[in-house]
Amino acid sequence: MRAVSSVKLFGKKIRVRKFSCSEDGGPCDPDSPAVKIYAKVTNACNARCRFCSNGPPSERIDFDADKLLDIVRTIEQSRLRLQRVCLTGGEPSCAEEAVRRFLKGMEDDDLCDVPVFLSTNGISPAARRLMRHPRLNCVTMSLHHYDYGRLGEIYGIGGPVAPFEDMGVESRKFTATCNLMRGYVDSAGEAKKMMDFALEIGCSELGFVSLLDKNAFCREAFVGIDDLHLETLDHVIFVTRHERPSVCRCANYLYASGDRTLSVYLRDVTDGGNCESSLLFDGKYLRQGFESDSIIC
Repeated sequence: MRAVSSVKLFGKKIRVRKFSCSEDGGPCDPDSPAVKIYAKVTNACNARCRFCSNGPPSERIDFDADKLLDIVRTIEQSRLRLQRVCLTGGEPSCAEEAVRRFLKGMEDDDLCDVPVFLSTNGISPAARRLMRHPRLNCVTMSLHHYDYGRLGEIYGIGGPVAPFEDMGVESRKFTATCNLMRGYVDSAGEAKKMMDFALEIGCSELGFVSLLDKNAFCREAFVGIDDLHLETLDHVIFVTRHERPSVCRCANYLYASGDRTLSVYLRDVTDGGNCESSLLFDGKYLRQGFESDSIIC
């Protein structure tokens, strides 16, 4: 039985987690009612990743920044705890003006303490401009290989990506996620090269994530987090692991190289439709989860 409860938001019931993650599937600790908002700024993308859960890149959407700001204010005034607003897509930099309009509103006194995250591939000048925005609390780059040519191949852009030099993002809020894929990053040795690369470009945290079962490519290229065997690498320290049976599991490590340290996590999601505590703003409506048609407001 899942540890979830329901609360009302905008007069509609939403599902929230009652307990925090447990270690190795054991007993959970009670958690205060909290939600995360994922704001889909656009459907457009400048990459053509074969594993993408959004399907083929498409057009921009009408993104109502003012409505999202009102939603954030309402949640802040409720008994719910708003953990963060994550700007996603598509690729958010394909709608740079809309993102900047929202970030400007989040500088207001009543909203300035709400954490705002940006999820981006970082490959365009617009993306790199947004990554340096001072209102962002965290920037997470989709970074699936340490070689610029192989990364360009993954993104389907017809050539290598531009080098990630002088990104101008503070290391403390610069993180990255790497999708595990057969033939790319799929072993402990490849993971070490990826970790060294993440440190080289200034990341403070790197996540290795198994592909969701979205299409034939995802199934053929699938690499599980247990296939990495990070514990066999020198200078890698195991920290903890968490599990939500039939939903997801993750493990946390620290990697040290010289005088630099990288936080590393491994995540495997077994239920992509799980939605408690996750709200999606699709540009016009607020919904629960990523695959729901139910409108909250």
